[in-house]
Amino acid sequence: MAKNGSTLSVVLLDAANHSDVATLYTSPPLDAYSFDNFKGYSPPVDVDVRGLDVPNGRALYVALRFHNNERNLQVPIDPEDGLSVRITWAAAATTAAVPPPDTGQATNAAAVLRGPLLYSLYLEQSCSGVVRTWASFNNTDVDLVTNSAWNYAISTSPTDLRFEQLGAPGRLPFNISRFPSVIHAKAKAVPTWASSKSAADEPPPSPLDASQLGDATNVLLVPYGASNLRMAGLPWF
Repeated sequence: MAKNGSTLSVVLLDAANHSDVATLYTSPPLDAYSFDNFKGYSPPVDVDVRGLDVPNGRALYVALRFHNNERNLQVPIDPEDGLSVRITWAAAATTAAVPPPDTGQATNAAAVLRGPLLYSLYLEQSCSGVVRTWASFNNTDVDLVTNSAWNYAISTSPTDLRFEQLGAPGRLPFNISRFPSVIHAKAKAVPTWASSKSAADEPPPSPLDASQLGDATNVLLVPYGASNLRMAGLPWF
């Protein structure tokens, strides 16, 4: 049975949560091509949508969504015009705009850099299983978990950050166990900083009151590229 042709949709997404707001356009099947008997690609797709009347109180993304339908879809970009999107707004809204979401106070998280390297909180990791194996290269998506404490705030005092060179980078400079360098940092636990959906929540707004945090402890920061579970934006006190 022949598969349906690939299609292209132009959609508006809520920038805050990437949920669909509106579908502006869906192409007919893009099937005027053949890999085995190639005579050319499908005709160029020119989308002109007007009168959308979409409330714009929230930030929106314009996204292209390709439905491949196992057709090995290829998308050549016009060498002169490229991928061009032009958006204009009506002079006056015809419906009440959705108010912007309450984003709360800025987190003002801190990141630790030394030269070109960004450093991340070191977390012990283990693989709890394979999520999916991708044909035909047999590369896998795995579920990584940690039992390490992660909800820390760090001290930004220069005397509480100490760099240590462990050796020259080897053939795998971002090896997850043999780090070329680390940074020792002073930190305190933030009991109210929780997680949801297998990810850390937004860090609480900094600076934090150190008297409301846990006892001081030492934590290790490692090069960001040498970590798979990455905590690089941390609250501070």
